[in-house]
Amino acid sequence: MNNKTIKKKEMVLIELKAWLKLGFPRAHLPIVYLRYILHVFYYMINNMLALTIFILFSFCLNLFCLALG
Repeated sequence: MNNKTIKKKEMVLIELKAWLKLGFPRAHLPIVYLRYILHVFYYMINNMLALTIFILFSFCLNLFCLALG
């Protein structure tokens, strides 16, 4: 192994040790993040669907009112 590879591995170990000192449970952290990301996507899709239905309803109501007039 050359010197650069050893330095990269040392840097990775130093970063890993610093990250572990923060006290995060490493096994559960990605699961927690995934849960929050899924919640965010759920609310985004829900809001987009509600907005789309509202726009379509408004458009149809507008056409109906124009047809009456």
